[in-house]
Formats: sequence, structure tokens, C-alpha cells
Amino acid sequence: LFSAPNGLIKGDNGTTINKSKNGEILYNDNDNRNIAANYNTLTTPMGGQYKVQLSDGSYVWLNAASSLKYPTVFVSSERIVELKGEGYFEIAKDKTKPFKVKLEDGSEVKVSGTHFNIMAYENEKSKDVTLLEGSVEITKGNNEQNLTPGQQGRIISSKIILVNAADTDQVTGWKNGQFIFHDADIQSIMRQVARWYDVDIKYATSNTQHFNATISRKEPVLKLLHILEETGQIHFKTENKIIYVLP
Repeated sequence: LFSAPNGLIKGDNGTTINKSKNGEILYNDNDNRNIAANYNTLTTPMGGQYKVQLSDGSYVWLNAASSLKYPTVFVSSERIVELKGEGYFEIAKDKTKPFKVKLEDGSEVKVSGTHFNIMAYENEKSKDVTLLEGSVEITKGNNEQNLTPGQQGRIISSKIILVNAADTDQVTGWKNGQFIFHDADIQSIMRQVARWYDVDIKYATSNTQHFNATISRKEPVLKLLHILEETGQIHFKTENKIIYVLP
């Protein structure tokens, strides 16, 4: 997609797919309701992110090492997509067609029109749904949780834990091209580093300190490591594509 020229990419079963001058992929529904939906999957590599406009006008930003499966046109009574990794959603309102995001663990997020972030990487301790605007309903098995703006639902095993005052700046920093760490432990920081810089992390310490930092994701990894080292609480060694976390 990065190398594809701007303009029409293809016409697909009642939908035209274009690449905008800003590098976004845009799906345009030609209002043909007598068709069966085809599905596309958008996948981002380590160190990459991408924005797509779905055929209903909804926008999705995909973080690094993520994928979104979606129909090229929404023809059923529900708008359903499947997410792996992390995505930020701005959903076009349509009360007649609820929008649902399905996760690998069977969790489901249902909305009508709203802004929210879902972080659902396999190697994270929880799958987090953070609401910025509107309302969403999270379902996991027999458990349900409704969110209001500023709240987060943390899915851990079969439970949904409600966080009333979510750190929305930290959650959505990636979408705006930043790492934002507020009282973050080194393990959660380094998981983000691994996905963005495509490196392996090895630990020679069980450091329990928490860190605060804001840095552009355009900066090289060595600068980020240097900022963390300036706290005097952690040190690093780099070797090829491996970062060693030292006392």
C-alpha cells in the first residue's frame, strides 16, 4: 500500500477502493444492495501503522503488528469486523446497523457510533477497550459491561474489569505518533518498543520501577532508551536486533 499510486486501486463487487493523497485507503459503497460481501484483511508490520475508511464512512487506525478483517461493503443487518492487535475506531452512526468488533478470544465490542481504542495483542496481560466518545458494550461469555466516555474495560480471562478514569492520552498516544508512558512498568514499555522497532527484548533484571516519558515514534530506539536511562533506574545494552534490559 505504501508504494501503490494514489487514486483507484480496484473496483470490488459494488465497492470502489481508492488511495487518497494522504495515503489512506478509502472504501466507497456504490449502494448496490443485491450483492454478497467480499472480505479484505489489512495487516500492518512491525513498525508500521495505517488508516482505512470503511464503506460506511467509519475510520480505523491500525497500530503496528495488527490486522483488521472487514467486508468491502456492509450488506447485512450488522456491521462486523475482526481485530487482532490494536486499533482506534471512529464509527459512523447508523442506528439500524450496530457496529461490532470481534476479538480472537471471543470478546465482542458493540457500538452504534462512537470513538474508542481496542488494545488486544496476544502478549499483553489484558485486552483493553477505552472509550473516548459515545458508548460501547463489551461482551465476554456471559459477562457484559457498558462504558461511558473516559472509562476502560479490561478483559482478563472471562472477567471484564471496569477502570473509571482511564489514561486516554497514554492509550491513544500511538495514533498521534507518540509513545506516552505515565507510571508505566518497564515490561509494558518494552513490549511497545518491540512491536514498533521490530526488536527482541531480553531481561537481566526484574526491575519494578515505573517510568514517565513522552517521545515521538519517529525517533530512533537509542534515543528512547537514553531517555529511560537518564532516570538512573534502568540500563540497556543493544546487540544487533536484541535489546538487553539491565539493572
